[in-house]
Amino acid sequence: MALLIISISRATMRLNSLLAVLWAAAPMFVPMAHGHGVEVRQCLTPSGKMRFFVCHWHGALSSPEEAGTMNIQFEDINAGTSQILYNVGADGMFNNKNIDDTSEGGGAYDWGCVDNATPQQIGTSTRLSGNANDGGPRDDWVYYERESVCNRPVRYTLLAGNTVYLEKDGDNPTLYPAVIPTFTATDSSAPILEIDGNAPPYTIVVTADNVGDSSKSVTFTATAEDDCDSSPIISFSHDSGYDFPIGSTDVIVTATDNSGKSTSGTLTVTVIKKTEVPSSMPSDSPSYQPSSLPSNVPSDMPSFSPSSQPSSAPSQSPSAIPSSSPSFQPSSMPSESPSNKPSREPSESPSDAPSESPSSGPSLSSSPTLTGSMYPSISTMPSSEPTPIASETPSVSQSPTDGPTKSPTSVPSMQPSIVEETVTIGGSLSVNVDICTYNEAELAAFVAATIATIKDFACTDSNPQDANSEEEDCTAEIMSACGNRQRKLASSRELQASPWQIEYQVTETFTCEVAGCTSPADIAAVASIAETVSTTMGNSMESGSFLTLLSTNIVQTSGLDANIVNCLAVWGVTEEPVTEVGSPGTGRFYPDWDYHSGTCLEDGNEPIYMTNDTAFILDSLEECCERYYSWDTNSCMNVKGSGLWYADVLNNVCVTDCESDEGSTCGGRANVFSDKLYANPRSCCESELAWRFVEFCEAESFKSECYGGTGLYYRGDSAGVD
Repeated sequence: MALLIISISRATMRLNSLLAVLWAAAPMFVPMAHGHGVEVRQCLTPSGKMRFFVCHWHGALSSPEEAGTMNIQFEDINAGTSQILYNVGADGMFNNKNIDDTSEGGGAYDWGCVDNATPQQIGTSTRLSGNANDGGPRDDWVYYERESVCNRPVRYTLLAGNTVYLEKDGDNPTLYPAVIPTFTATDSSAPILEIDGNAPPYTIVVTADNVGDSSKSVTFTATAEDDCDSSPIISFSHDSGYDFPIGSTDVIVTATDNSGKSTSGTLTVTVIKKTEVPSSMPSDSPSYQPSSLPSNVPSDMPSFSPSSQPSSAPSQSPSAIPSSSPSFQPSSMPSESPSNKPSREPSESPSDAPSESPSSGPSLSSSPTLTGSMYPSISTMPSSEPTPIASETPSVSQSPTDGPTKSPTSVPSMQPSIVEETVTIGGSLSVNVDICTYNEAELAAFVAATIATIKDFACTDSNPQDANSEEEDCTAEIMSACGNRQRKLASSRELQASPWQIEYQVTETFTCEVAGCTSPADIAAVASIAETVSTTMGNSMESGSFLTLLSTNIVQTSGLDANIVNCLAVWGVTEEPVTEVGSPGTGRFYPDWDYHSGTCLEDGNEPIYMTNDTAFILDSLEECCERYYSWDTNSCMNVKGSGLWYADVLNNVCVTDCESDEGSTCGGRANVFSDKLYANPRSCCESELAWRFVEFCEAESFKSECYGGTGLYYRGDSAGVD
């Protein structure tokens, strides 16, 4: 075996020597071809993004990823800051599009620029004699997109391409750095609005679902593009899903960009009443429900339920079931038993015998009795005014009076008023297993194991001020699993698309000290509950105790593969508390421009000019953040961090967006201009740290030693691959 290895090694050495000779001789007899990046261009897109084009002479590409990545520098001129964005992936490509061809399909068409303009050249290009071996026409391109910053001067510079496709050409060594001139995106026009993919005005015509329906729920969508704002805010005078009445209703749809420019369009929703045509022949068997219209021919059998309208003539024999309304004429035969409902008017003479049971409601007399009752009345509603003389015993009313009595009673109330406060803390979590690919039964089993784990940690005695606080005062429920909304969230973030696999809510109740639940003790109790739930959930995930119990519950839950607990990881966040009675906020959000907190507040302390102009006041945190902090919606919506992942390029791992020192995976707050957020570390590693083996990157991001490698060998020197 040793001799064989030596022979192969020598043969390999001879072959390598021959190749080396051929390569060294190549310039003498092989025509020289030019490749790599040869030209840079740029333009602004209709959606308000900067687009940078790089031409290469490598032929048509199968995908943008084939071209590789680019290092791009971003400079904020006003702020005086600069940042390098490493390994930015290409966003698109153009194959066989000659920039010099100005006919249809050429340079004046299809480049995705504002007004279909041809991208502007940056610097010089590699352009020799035009011989095919010198590169030929500039017709193969890849492009990169970055967000423009409206009304702020910025500058981008393409520093270097990281692959053979994008490296600067030997005949044009000055291609990089390609400095894009300082640019200020100005809002030149209002957003362009579309409703269900159509330019307004637009009309939707539908028919009511059932005969007799007076309305129908109608859904629709709207989109908008703007030259300076990639996500204009869209509002509706009637929301999608609204129950529109019979007839035509106009819906005013408005798109507003981050400069305040807006466009409105009209959607007309017309609901047609559904009608029923009576049968020309009677049915063979009686209907289980009466028709809303009379039949043309009478049935030979009675219906199982009475008609909704009285007959115009008396029946020949009594009905087995009384009619819901009186007939116009009396029956020819008396009823066999008394009516189970009293008559609408009193009889002209008193009854010979008292009623068998007391009246269920108070007397309809216009004035009270002159003397008090000997016994308490049992009324479902309080009396409209007090009696002149107090009753000898207190009345027993099922609901309190609207106001206090004119004079105090001689007998105290039997029990004090009890007001309970409900505190809801929302939370989100994900695992490193794609549970969203599970079938319905598997997903339900995983959700059951998860909610049992959440309740075990979150439902503790978090309100020590309440001596009666018990675990049964706390509930935990899943609100959404893989985007399947199961309940309406108590948080104001109902509209925000969630990157989390599971959203949940923990709800606890306690008895308030005062009716409005606003005493210092009540406020402290709310804070204690919220802090305990948030701290307990955070500490249990950081220490691994949550993962341990979750793994145990998964193994003990039927319908799940127990192997998924191998190398399982979990992470999550909790939200601010929402209260039912003593809400700490006003529900009216305004931008905090005075103290520059970077978010919207609802403390009722908005400046006078905002109070006088309701356009500054929004109904939800999400709407306020999208309108006034669109360049950093993440920080506005998540003051303590979103809990999502971004790349730490200095340490070659992905970290979570959070306040500093909030756990081992915390990387501090994400940078609004350079850091893309991802739902999980694997996606972050694949997109932002593509040069790393993704399993290693993911394991190190989790601070986990679970992944042990592939068991394969790799070359350990510094040899590169072109």
